[in-house]
Amino acid sequence: MTRDLTLRLVPVKNIRAHPVRAAIILVLALAQAACVFVGLVALDGMRAQLSLAERRLGADLVVYPTTCLNQVDKRQLSMLGDQPRAALSRMDSNEDISAVTVQLAIADTQPDGTPLWIVGYDPASDFVISPWIAEGEGAAPPTGTVAVGAAVRQDPDGQVTLFGKQWPVGAHLEATGTDTDTIVFVTMDTLRQVIAASAESGIDTYASLNPDQDYTVALVRVTNPSDVDAVTEWINLYVRKVTAVRSDVAVAATASDVSAHRSVLLGVLGVAWMILLAALMVAQATLMNERRHE
Repeated sequence: MTRDLTLRLVPVKNIRAHPVRAAIILVLALAQAACVFVGLVALDGMRAQLSLAERRLGADLVVYPTTCLNQVDKRQLSMLGDQPRAALSRMDSNEDISAVTVQLAIADTQPDGTPLWIVGYDPASDFVISPWIAEGEGAAPPTGTVAVGAAVRQDPDGQVTLFGKQWPVGAHLEATGTDTDTIVFVTMDTLRQVIAASAESGIDTYASLNPDQDYTVALVRVTNPSDVDAVTEWINLYVRKVTAVRSDVAVAATASDVSAHRSVLLGVLGVAWMILLAALMVAQATLMNERRHE
């Protein structure tokens, strides 16, 4: 006695009648699922890396006190001289400026006679240093400690000597390939302590500096990259006692990383879609061939 045919039994009978075709379709379905899963995981990872690489490009503009511009070493973020931050307040009214952060730089003389730059920054507004911190983006050295560039020399205890005083290392920067690798970064609160240490060591050059009010350089990020020139002209025209220039401290290697990540991202997406397309073509060809026999 044969069992009545029902809709539930149709797939089972179809599989039993064509086991090879069913196996092929099953393998293709699993391949499609695996491809989609791996592609999504890779896409998410690539997107995160691309976002980090783009953030590491740093500022679009660098704003210097005009009186100190002739002393700028444009390979670095630091220079000699400082001015009150009040001169920068007008930039708050420009809607094309998305972020502004300031840095205040001082220097200590190392035993070999070369300067060691110490740059104070504000972690709350910073978008230049934070993406490079190896301990994690957004991490900042605690007050009383320093963040060191990849090439800064440390003693065996993991400390750095500034103005004759030992400072624990609270964070490390990854290698940038620029002079940033030789700079010590501190929060503005720690910079105040470093300035006090310089005065105690007999150096009164920085005694008048106020990390809450003074700045050496302001770093500007523009909302739309195509407006960089217009914002530069606006700052130079309407903001007194400063000179804005295009940032030439963006790391070339990082720019290459952005391009590489984009290329890999497009490649992964292309390969994923090609695999899916091929699987669908094989599945459809198999089904059409079976229909042809019927």
